[in-house]
Amino acid sequence: MERIVAMQDDLERIIEVSRIGERIGKYKQAYARFGSFGIPQEEFLKALSAFEQLINLIEKGVAVEQLYQIDETDITKNSLCFLRFLTEIEICTHEDHYKGFLLTADYSSVFEFCQVEVRPENAEASNEQMKALVEALGIPVLVENLDTTSETDTPILNQHFIYPRPESKEGTMLGPLNSHEIVSPESSGYHAARGELQNQPSTSGSSTNSSTEALGLQSIGTSSTPNERDGKGDRTINDLSPAERRRLAILLYRPGHYDILCPK
Repeated sequence: MERIVAMQDDLERIIEVSRIGERIGKYKQAYARFGSFGIPQEEFLKALSAFEQLINLIEKGVAVEQLYQIDETDITKNSLCFLRFLTEIEICTHEDHYKGFLLTADYSSVFEFCQVEVRPENAEASNEQMKALVEALGIPVLVENLDTTSETDTPILNQHFIYPRPESKEGTMLGPLNSHEIVSPESSGYHAARGELQNQPSTSGSSTNSSTEALGLQSIGTSSTPNERDGKGDRTINDLSPAERRRLAILLYRPGHYDILCPK
């Protein structure tokens, strides 16, 4: 939102707000079409209203100082709640894409996972939740990971790029979960995800001193040639269009903590 507010061109700002509005519209339709995913309608509409109020203010050209004042109101709290709902709907409507990463002995379905690890306001985001929100908003994210697990005393800065699927390949929402049994926090052994990426299991199945594999994200270099992974060319930050670069979010990760990095 800070990036959009900072856009000097009014038309560019309006176009970006419109783009986000269109994406939100897809998830509103999925919520209405597929049985709400167990999200109470009153809570969903309240959170949606706050988020739409926020982007409408930004579209009209709110000053950055006013944006920070909004940050101290219920609009921000409810908007963050809506982003959790977006993440949950993205995961549930693309179950086949996420279940291989999310389903463990603790959870029998991605729906159950979302009930415990996404929806509660004190649940912290791990890499798959981050990927889901990137997909939902269509905003690429660069994670600068400060790896303190190296054998030397000097921390290593690894880069991990999360890029949403191209809009031309999005298609429609795939569909709801196979089962929509309501899972309460009590019945599912409620606990908040810790989000300490360096301690997550390696996606390669082996232990590693680097948190690159534990993140499950694509490492990037400075080359403009797409990296090769699974025989496919993956985009790098250098492949972003000018519009995508303007909406790129950069996060600095330190064990147990994220900072948003803003260009000066």
